[in-house]
Amino acid sequence: MLVHGVSSNQYVWNDYAFWFELEGVPTFRRSYNFYQSNRTTASLVGEWVQEARAIFDADKVDIVAHSMGAMSSRYYL
Repeated sequence: MLVHGVSSNQYVWNDYAFWFELEGVPTFRRSYNFYQSNRTTASLVGEWVQEARAIFDADKVDIVAHSMGAMSSRYYL
């Protein structure tokens, strides 16, 4: 799962997603309102993890995050 940072959206990861998927690594990304608190975004990250697990029939999901996305993801963990 790729989580963007502040002043950005899921499309900032397009190049990375392309290369990951070329190597057979499925990617999952969503955009969030970066004006929300990390607590609120962390709740979304949790929902996205469950969504990605269901889509890919996976037991776990790796998170790659940048900037505020990393703080929110860490808050989720």
